[in-house]
Amino acid sequence: MVPMVIIIALFLALMMQTVYKLMVVSWSILLVGLMAAFIAAFFWKKANHSGALASLLVGLYSWIGLILYFIKETSKNNTGVVEGFTVYWDWAIWDAVYISSTWAFIISIVTLVVVSLMTQKIDPPKPLVNAMGEPLEVKNWFGNPFK
Repeated sequence: MVPMVIIIALFLALMMQTVYKLMVVSWSILLVGLMAAFIAAFFWKKANHSGALASLLVGLYSWIGLILYFIKETSKNNTGVVEGFTVYWDWAIWDAVYISSTWAFIISIVTLVVVSLMTQKIDPPKPLVNAMGEPLEVKNWFGNPFK
């Protein structure tokens, strides 16, 4: 796996050309893949392993598919922006990434909820525990100073 990760990382670094673009893609992957499962683990007691894994995979694959779907429309909208009758691909690609991130995140949330509810009997939810194996208390999550 290490050589494969190195090749993919090198390909992405050479393709993105700037750190900003690389960070936008990495944050989008975190949003569509991990954010729904991460938030649900803290705030929804019925979230389970199957729902989190399905949310990660469906969110990531739907994000890639939606980018390919929206690139057609964004390339039409970015034609002739810089030069006459040519597509300004830089804006077209980033428009497709931003638009698809929102929809893929919504798909990820829906997948998490549906799969978690459907698999409650075969994969019961496990409580969050600390490093010592003790259950975490869910209180004062937002740091209310008046409590």
